[in-house]
Amino acid sequence: MTPARLPLLQYGFLALPLAFAGMPLYLHAPDFYAAHHGVPLTLLGVMLLTIRFLDAFADPLLGVISDRLGKHRLSLMIGGAALMAGGFWLLFHPLPGHELACFVLGMTLATLAYSHLSINLGALGGLWDDGAQARTRIAMAREGFGLAGLMLASAVPTLLMRVETAETAYHHFSLLLLALLVLALPVFALWFRSVLPGGAQSAPSAGMLWEALSPHKRLYVIYGISVLASAVPAVLVLSFIRDRLGAEAWGGAFLLLYFLCAIAGMPVWQKLAQRWGARKAWLAGMLLSICGFVFAYWLRAGDLAGYAVVCAVTGLALGAELALPAALLAERTDMRHATAQYAVFAFLSKLALGLAAGLALPLLESQGFRPGANNAAEALQALSIAYTLLPCALKSAAALLLWRWMKLSSEESNHVHKTNHLFARGGSHVV
Repeated sequence: MTPARLPLLQYGFLALPLAFAGMPLYLHAPDFYAAHHGVPLTLLGVMLLTIRFLDAFADPLLGVISDRLGKHRLSLMIGGAALMAGGFWLLFHPLPGHELACFVLGMTLATLAYSHLSINLGALGGLWDDGAQARTRIAMAREGFGLAGLMLASAVPTLLMRVETAETAYHHFSLLLLALLVLALPVFALWFRSVLPGGAQSAPSAGMLWEALSPHKRLYVIYGISVLASAVPAVLVLSFIRDRLGAEAWGGAFLLLYFLCAIAGMPVWQKLAQRWGARKAWLAGMLLSICGFVFAYWLRAGDLAGYAVVCAVTGLALGAELALPAALLAERTDMRHATAQYAVFAFLSKLALGLAAGLALPLLESQGFRPGANNAAEALQALSIAYTLLPCALKSAAALLLWRWMKLSSEESNHVHKTNHLFARGGSHVV
């Protein structure tokens, strides 16, 4: 059965305040402390790197704990939302004279609680229903609300800071986050109690956990390479817009166009997944992303219209990347280990961001590129290669592995069909 529209809205709406909180944690908070509280960039960078690696490696542990305490999942999620709100408030309301301590504590609490909520929300979607159409609709609902939250988080700080100070703007942003959580949590609780009143069963041993993760090995490898391909341009996008295109003032507009096209493309990917299957639709999304993004390599200063087309095409492809891997994971979701299975996705995404920064930034620095400086032509060429060609190569590798997986699955299916046919013929002959 395909889930009805109202339960989908009740389930997916919680993704909006989550995404709304997530963007300031990664984009706005470091700038807020550097520009308005005088915390040195190097110190912020070290603290952020430590917190993000802690967050990434905590994801599988959070998943296991959630599975073992499955009967208390709703209470754990409400507690996680309270911790996220408290950490977010501390982060943007630092105590005078203790700014660095507030940054570390607030960021750690907010990011770990955010991860806990995101992992559980994805896992519960995987436990909800059976059937390809249901899985795709559930993932699309969640990611669609998440994209709406990202768009809102992109626009609100900019609009507020046009009329008030940064401290006041983030105070109002924090209040808006609290209001969204207060609205979303009761709605989500209604869905949870009607659809999954018992949560999930307690998880068995670690050995059985490995057995639950094993069927997804191919999916995890493909997803990891694909998100790494997406993480590299995410790390470099502001530098490319400012230093290659000379269009720093248009950065917000390009991001907004990207997310709008992703939302617009969601229904298209849902229909394609229903018609072709999730793997074939995901492969089509990868190929569209490669074909659209590679043209950014030839863009130069002032090519705003060309970059807008790139943002629109890759934004359309983003919908497939967000929803279809989760739908494939849900095909073999083990109720006892559902959260741990989704925690691997979260771990891979965060690891990809760390690897992207570790690969791309030293590469560019070795070629003489400096953000915001008057760079030589060779340095800008290196920026174009790192921003466009490296991600396209990685995405191509992921697409090739996905195509190979589809081919192997088709061959296995044909073999099973032929074996069953032979048995049927043999049985008929004996009769």
